[in-house]
Amino acid sequence: MFLFIYLVNLYVVYKIYKVLEHKVGKYPLILCMLSFKMHSTYLLRMFNDCVAILFMNICILFAIQHKWKTSVVIYSIALSIKMNILLYLPGLLLVINWNLNYLATIATVLFVVGFQLAIAIPFLLTNAKGYFQMAFDFSRVFEKKESAYWQFVPDDFFVSKTFHNSLLVAHVLLLLVFLWRKAIHGKTFTEMMRSLNLPCRLSDFTRIDSGKRMKSEGKV
Repeated sequence: MFLFIYLVNLYVVYKIYKVLEHKVGKYPLILCMLSFKMHSTYLLRMFNDCVAILFMNICILFAIQHKWKTSVVIYSIALSIKMNILLYLPGLLLVINWNLNYLATIATVLFVVGFQLAIAIPFLLTNAKGYFQMAFDFSRVFEKKESAYWQFVPDDFFVSKTFHNSLLVAHVLLLLVFLWRKAIHGKTFTEMMRSLNLPCRLSDFTRIDSGKRMKSEGKV
């Protein structure tokens, strides 16, 4: 089972890099083969990360092929396996908004939430409070032995809320920096919103072809 999921995931990642080869070259594939984290996760013990990331990579593969509906469904499956897939949601919503329109982005959010509620019905009917506390436990404290990158951090500091909150703030700040440096273009507020394919005037809310318009302008 370890070997099967591992090889399928490697194949999916290879397909992703193959589609992007004209942009990134072949070097990322070599780095993927040398990844300690990727190999150790599958070889040490079968985390639910293995299955969740497999579905997330399939989601990415469909997304870069612009198969948005299938991509969103696969993403919802990945999220239902493990909560950390939420970290991919900002990026997925951004590319959907770029390539389609804000209505598609809103529909994506509603579908993802609805999907999680639908598969949770058996648990919600039994113990709704317990389900939400355990399935989306944001207060969980991870053990240091579960970390592959933070072994140099002192034990007491690793389990502290200060460390966890600092990582969360750093993550959000990096997303904002990426948004500002790579995603947003223009000098005025209107230009910035349009570069993200977001409505910035009342009349824009009635237009659902903004994605096609931006593609024709070469902005997507």
